[in-house]
Amino acid sequence: MPLVAYGASFVLDGPKGPRTVPAAEFFVLPAKDPTRENVLQPGEVLLEIRVPSTKGWRSAYLETASARPSTGRSPPRRSR
Repeated sequence: MPLVAYGASFVLDGPKGPRTVPAAEFFVLPAKDPTRENVLQPGEVLLEIRVPSTKGWRSAYLETASARPSTGRSPPRRSR
């Protein structure tokens, strides 16, 4: 999940007051508790998602494609 990779955190608020939970700890795996998907307690709501600044970060991707679109057929043979 991208939010975990970016080091995001979730701000929750409920009857016991606000709390901040790291994104990596917010979601609950079925192996741990198949009846839950997250750590929200009864009466809690999600107020904010905080994502640290990525200023100074760099990223790139490389897109590759063939020079000629493939038709799935062999090219026609030239007669000699």
